[in-house]
Amino acid sequence: VGSLLSIAVGFGAALYYRMSRGGYSTVGDWAIAAVECDTATPSTKVILFKDPPTDGAEDAYDMQLRANGYSPIFIPVLRFEFLRPPDLVTALEGYQGLAAVVVTSFRSCNALQWALDEALPVDVAQKVRAMPVFGVGPKTCNALRSAGFTDVTGDDTGKADLLAPVVIDFCRARPEGPQTVLFAKGNIALETIPTLLTDAGLGLQEVVTYNTIEGASDESVAALRAIPGGLTSDDWVGLFSPSGVRTLRELMEAVPATADLKRVSIGKTTSAAMVRELNAEPDATCAKPNAPSLVEAIATYGKAPVECP
Repeated sequence: VGSLLSIAVGFGAALYYRMSRGGYSTVGDWAIAAVECDTATPSTKVILFKDPPTDGAEDAYDMQLRANGYSPIFIPVLRFEFLRPPDLVTALEGYQGLAAVVVTSFRSCNALQWALDEALPVDVAQKVRAMPVFGVGPKTCNALRSAGFTDVTGDDTGKADLLAPVVIDFCRARPEGPQTVLFAKGNIALETIPTLLTDAGLGLQEVVTYNTIEGASDESVAALRAIPGGLTSDDWVGLFSPSGVRTLRELMEAVPATADLKRVSIGKTTSAAMVRELNAEPDATCAKPNAPSLVEAIATYGKAPVECP
C-alpha cells in the first residue's frame, strides 16, 4: 500500500526512563541513579511494556512506582510504519463522490497531511480540506485540524462504535448527496466502522495509511543491555497486553536477563496470554487494571520498596 515514509518507535524514542529529578530521558541519555537517598541504595527496576506519556503529561504508573521507591522504565511494544499510499491520493481526488472522511486514529493524519501538502493539486487540496471529516475523540480531531481540515466532528466520541452513528446520521440527513465514506485506517484496524457503515447502506472506501509493527525495537534492546548494573531477579516487568507478552518472549532471547524478571500482569487477558505464550503464570496479578493495584501487587509479593531513612 504505497511506500513507507518512516518507522516511528513509540512516541519518537524506543525507551524512556523517568529520572529521579523528573523528565523522561531517551536511550542516549542513560543517567540511571538510585532514588535520592543518603544511602544511595539502588531501587528495584520495573520495566513497563507500555508507551511513555507525551507532551509533558504525567503517567500514573510512573508516579505511583516512584513514590514507592521503584525505578520505572518504559518500553513501547508497538511501532508504526507510516505510509504514503497512492490510493489515498486517488480517493481524495474523487472528493466530489465522497460524503465524508472517517479517521479512527491520529496516526492516519500523517498520510493525510502528506496528501494535502505534497500529493494533491493545490485546488483539489483546498476542496478536500473543507470536506466533512469525522475523527474518534479529541486527540484524533485535533490532529486532523493540525493537518489542515476545517470541518471536523467527533471530539466527544471516544470509540468507533460511538462515531459511526454520527456519520450515518450525517449521511442520511443528505439523501441527495454522495453516500460513500472514505475510511483512513491502520493495517490492523477493527471492523467496527466498516460493519456499522455498510450495514447502514453506506458505500465505503478503505485505505491503509499506516502499519502497526509489534515488538521491541533494536534501540530498546540495546538500551536494556546498557542499563547500569543490569537487570536482576529482584526486578520486575509489568505486562499490559498480549502484545507485551509476545514482546517479552522475544526479548528473553535478545536480552537473557529479562527471563529472570518477576512478572506482574495487569489482568486476566494478559495472564492468559502469559500461560499461552510463556507457559508460565504471572508472579503477581493486579486486582484492578490501574497503577495503585500494580504497585500493591508487586509490594505484597514480598518485595518492599526502597525508602529513604
